Amino acid sequence: MKKGYRTVLFILIEAVLYAVFIVLDQTDGYEFTVAALKYISIHVCVAMALVNAVMTAKTSENGCVNTGPGTAGLKSAVLGAAALCFTAVSDWFLLFADDIRPGVVFFCIVQTIYMIVILGGEIRKTCIVFAARAVSAAVLFLLLKGSFPEEKLLLGTVIFYAVSFIANIAHLVADIILSKKNPHLTEDIDRYENIPHHAEEMNQSIKMAHHPETAAVRTTSASCLFLRPVVFLVGMILFLLCDINVLLYNLGDYVSIDAPLYNSLSAAAPYLIWVFYLPSQVLIVLSNLRRQNDRKN
Repeated sequence: MKKGYRTVLFILIEAVLYAVFIVLDQTDGYEFTVAALKYISIHVCVAMALVNAVMTAKTSENGCVNTGPGTAGLKSAVLGAAALCFTAVSDWFLLFADDIRPGVVFFCIVQTIYMIVILGGEIRKTCIVFAARAVSAAVLFLLLKGSFPEEKLLLGTVIFYAVSFIANIAHLVADIILSKKNPHLTEDIDRYENIPHHAEEMNQSIKMAHHPETAAVRTTSASCLFLRPVVFLVGMILFLLCDINVLLYNLGDYVSIDAPLYNSLSAAAPYLIWVFYLPSQVLIVLSNLRRQNDRKN
């Protein structure tokens, strides 16, 4: 199946599942059916990400995968598929298990993978940023642990997850702004996305790559590995809105809050969680799909 048709089919399936479980979510007696449909919709995202990784690997063997900055190369395809797989594991605990703590742990892994993607896969930079986030989370945990004496493990995990998530969005926004401030960035990326496969043209491209002006532009390019960082950002923001509703829904179990506004928001939260969540995952998958011209010659 051609990539264009595959993408349309993916969006169509997700739209149908989304419409069905959103309607059923408003009706009593369909709790398990709704949960099953939600979980199936996430596995459709996983399947699409895995197909993207496999197709990228196949074209990589023939030297046809883009290798320029910000493109959907093999590394980003594998990382994207891994993130979606861990997302599916997390959702199983959140939808079907009594203990949600393992689900939060797996979501921490998801955000760590997205951190690697956003930072361009640079090992040294990733380790430094990860350490900074861990220290920040530890400080917040020490400040807040007195308020949640019976849920210290869950609190620590949630804090690290929240710090990682917010920092990922901040880094992604900064990355996009950086690329917008460099007028030659898009032209440079397009040049590398269309590396010729004939020997003479390849030699010319190598010369261009080592040209001082070209090299200078590449060092200031956007670091995000995903092909469409803006789409990825929108998906992450929707993901965050989902998690805000998760917080509103569960906060009353740990903190006594008697406010009309909070009561109204927490009552709507269980329905709004998946209103934001599935679109976020679909957009994250779409942000990492290869271009249609990434194929065999």
